[in-house]
Amino acid sequence: MTAKTTAQTLMNPAAPDSECAALGAAMMDRWAMAKLIQTVTMGDFFDERNRLIYGAIEAVSERSGASIDAVMVKEELRRRTLGSGDKKQTELDAVGGGDYLAKCVDLCVSYHNVEQHARYVREASLERQIFQQINITAEDPSSQQ
Repeated sequence: MTAKTTAQTLMNPAAPDSECAALGAAMMDRWAMAKLIQTVTMGDFFDERNRLIYGAIEAVSERSGASIDAVMVKEELRRRTLGSGDKKQTELDAVGGGDYLAKCVDLCVSYHNVEQHARYVREASLERQIFQQINITAEDPSSQQ
């Protein structure tokens, strides 16, 4: 690990496997989905792909009111688009297709662990917010509130 990579990691704490596993759990069980939505928000996810998946899970949950699965999330992502003109793509393409959704489900050994994974995601998000505020203050001390 280089010094630059170490500094980047310290400035941007993340829990990539927990992000993916928590989403996988939500696609496996309605209780896990509810726990995830109670614990984190879309903005807590560091990986843009995971933010998109979380948004799709929320949308399917609100619309269906029933248990959801990876197929329903995949279809929701396929319907949503990003960009415009020649740069337009589906959110499914942006996350890496069904393979990435399958990876998230595979990472989830048990949906019963969703609360711990969600806590890891939330804690990493809070650490990023703290580092961001420290950087703002260091650049402009008069910005302290």
